[in-house]
Order: sequence, then C-alpha cells, then structure tokens
Amino acid sequence: MVDLNTNPIDKITAGGLIAGQEEYQVDSLILATGFDAMTGAMTRIDIKGRKGISLKEQWKDGAKSYLGLGKFSNFPNLFTVRSWSPSVLSNMVPSLECMLNGLNQCIEWMRDNNKKVNESTQAVEDEWMV
Repeated sequence: MVDLNTNPIDKITAGGLIAGQEEYQVDSLILATGFDAMTGAMTRIDIKGRKGISLKEQWKDGAKSYLGLGKFSNFPNLFTVRSWSPSVLSNMVPSLECMLNGLNQCIEWMRDNNKKVNESTQAVEDEWMV
C-alpha cells in the first residue's frame, strides 16, 4: 500500500506506478479517489483515452457509458463500476457484486477468445442512454 498523502502518484506505468520518486510494481491498482457519488471521482483523475481526450472532456455534456458498467467509447479496456450510474442509489453490496460478476465474465470472454481490446462505440452509448 502506498500512502498518497506523503507520496502522490507521479505516473502510472505498464507494471505499476511511480510515487515519491520510487517505482512500485503491482498486479492490480485500486484507487480510492473520493466520495462524489456520481462523476466527480472519475473526472478529477486525468484519465486520457484515444487521441489524448480526457474523460472529463468527453463527459462535458454529461456522463455516458454502455450498460452502466464503465465501458466507454475512446477509452479501451477501461472498466469501472458505480460512479455515474443510478446504482449509487441502491444497496451497494448486491449491486457491486452483480456489476463485478458481469465485468469478470467480460474479461474471461476476452481471454478465452483472445481479444485484447474492449471498448464501446459512441452509437451504442447513445442508444443505451436514451
């Protein structure tokens, strides 16, 4: 565990992260980024997608995703749960369990079918958000 109060993240690398001039190798990176129940936690991180577009820029007219599971156009292999969907207004434990099971099935399918990229399109996001 890295204390980001004393060693803020300087850079996320392919194998981990650099914080306080030290590189940490990790298998998984879990960020607890705040408690804005809808989009704030995601827009305060400078997440860049294809062509250098930030998630905050992409969401300037409102947050969109496909299936409410954090599958975004222009952001391949970015999976998130909860932060902008109405699930934050539900019982979180069963909601998260359901979402994580769905994401796990997606990742297993990608592995089993030798797929390297998972990304929704703007068209399916728009249709889902209607």
